[in-house]
Amino acid sequence: MSRLAAFDPDQFVAAIENRGATAPPRPHAEMPMEWQRGLVRLAEMGPPPGAIKERWEQIVRDATLFAWAWYDKAPALGWTTGNIFGFDPKQPAGFIGLVLDIRGGRVVAMEPTLAAIRTPTGYHYHHRHMPDAATPVWALRGGR
Repeated sequence: MSRLAAFDPDQFVAAIENRGATAPPRPHAEMPMEWQRGLVRLAEMGPPPGAIKERWEQIVRDATLFAWAWYDKAPALGWTTGNIFGFDPKQPAGFIGLVLDIRGGRVVAMEPTLAAIRTPTGYHYHHRHMPDAATPVWALRGGR
């Protein structure tokens, strides 16, 4: 039996997009508090120095959509804050957490170490999570 958790993002995305995916989230009793605080910080901070504004806005949007869609399933599968929202610029290629790899797509399935992402054009690719030592993107020094 597969431990794959499936999610149909098309039913979910319209509601999030209608309320503004980059708006600070309303409190949610089941979403990890660290995620809630982090999403508020992302919505309030500007891009870190050297980041492209449009790319940063996509990261904020992807983080928000992912958090609202997967707040219960991802942690249950063993995904940590660092695996999902992390960034480590000291790594040779720059470790990136899942939300930095979504790039406007949608996470459609997750396993304990793998997430399936569907792009807007319908292509599917996978993201394997790395060690949890990465800093969440909301802890980066942002501009404004």
